[in-house]
Amino acid sequence: RLAGERIIFPVYDKGVLVGWQGRAVDPANQKRWYLPPGFQKVLYNADMIGPLQVPIIGEGITSSICYGPTGMAIFGKDLDETKCKDIASRWMTAVIALDPTCSLPDPQAQRSGYGPVEPE
Repeated sequence: RLAGERIIFPVYDKGVLVGWQGRAVDPANQKRWYLPPGFQKVLYNADMIGPLQVPIIGEGITSSICYGPTGMAIFGKDLDETKCKDIASRWMTAVIALDPTCSLPDPQAQRSGYGPVEPE
């Protein structure tokens, strides 16, 4: 039922279909986005970005589509250490285009994503 009346985006990881995400067509639907239970968040569209290209990392699928063929989604606001290591192992350069209130994997710095951290 939750998949009904949604646009379904298939999610692949290393060439294997690992799940999907659905976007409600009806704007009145309270649950606009839906991921099936047990879905493991991967890097959306990473398989389509070559090693010499520069991925643009966004939060969700629609952002990644807006960024063009090198757009990638992390399914949320947190770019954790595991995802950072995965990205660094595949590409020399990447653009991080997350909301500035997102957390980055540097808990000691407590950054908002902009500029140097000021001492307290």
